[in-house]
Amino acid sequence: MQNFIWVPFSSLTSGDVIAKGHWGRVILDRPRSHDHAVRELIYEEVRREHYPTQPSRLNCVFLCPSIESAMRFGETNRKGHSLYSVEIIDQTAKKCYANYDTLPNMNSSSYEDTKFFAHDYWKGIDIPEDCKELLVESDVRVISKVTISK
Repeated sequence: MQNFIWVPFSSLTSGDVIAKGHWGRVILDRPRSHDHAVRELIYEEVRREHYPTQPSRLNCVFLCPSIESAMRFGETNRKGHSLYSVEIIDQTAKKCYANYDTLPNMNSSSYEDTKFFAHDYWKGIDIPEDCKELLVESDVRVISKVTISK
């Protein structure tokens, strides 16, 4: 079974379970006030219409397939947070790889530009290793904290 890396907002311990869909609950609980709500709803619209077999960003866990990808994601989005090795609990769950660099900043992107980026995201073609993420519609279990030697 392959392990992946997760970059959380808080500390975890071995055996903890991360429930799928947390990001979706955060977005849908306050869609008018969340900075990323518009982008996420546009990405979901494009997914449903053109890529219905892909897992929903609103009902998944986002994982990194490598330490390098996780470190880059952490540096950009969650400075100072730890990395954890995790395992996917439901190996039959929907999965897809995507490029997290195709997620636009909604303060500078129009609706049409965001739809364009969403198509690139869902196609998952030519994804550089250092910005690859795995979306999986499964809970995941923490194996251990990842120690990075400098």
